[in-house]
Amino acid sequence: MTAPDIIKKLQPKLLEEGLEVDFIDLQGSVVNIRAKRVAPGVPVAFLVKAIAGTYRRYMPEVEDVCLAEYDPGESIGTAPSETFEPLFKHTPVAAGLGVKGTPVIDLAGLDRRLSIRALENFFRVWKEKSPLLGISGLHEDAPQRAAAKWAAVYRDEYREREIVSGSRWNIVMSNDDSELSAALRAQPEESMPGRVFLTDEDV
Repeated sequence: MTAPDIIKKLQPKLLEEGLEVDFIDLQGSVVNIRAKRVAPGVPVAFLVKAIAGTYRRYMPEVEDVCLAEYDPGESIGTAPSETFEPLFKHTPVAAGLGVKGTPVIDLAGLDRRLSIRALENFFRVWKEKSPLLGISGLHEDAPQRAAAKWAAVYRDEYREREIVSGSRWNIVMSNDDSELSAALRAQPEESMPGRVFLTDEDV
């Protein structure tokens, strides 16, 4: 898959979120894109982060995505601020980018505070969409401490925590054992970098 192909693959879902996106070019390890707001939707910063996460998955050599040109459109209302409170009133773009398998957030490289923010936002997106969720990157001290704190604070919002390894947990959301069959646990994982779930205000 080439750099332009990834944008073409994402275009339908991005349009659902009110953003028309085109590939400009690839300069070194940075993909340059142009975007135009065509309908109300989630903050553009979140969508750019989601696009960057998709590039890193399919093209590891891509380090970032740059919004080189942006047209906010005319008289189009958007979410009032780039926070996740208005964002989750819409269908999250992460849920619509062809994710198949168990959603897993990778906290590697984040400090404790950012890990907690990423976890909070990740679970808001996915807790009602998948009976099983994953957390990885826990071999690092800061993410591990953050995950332990999150698990304690939000204990009433999930069924149980499974320690898969020293760097990986499963969080069981569903109370229905039939949804947690061996087939479900064996399905592929869809790993997402924690930074995709952070806004500019978080960092």
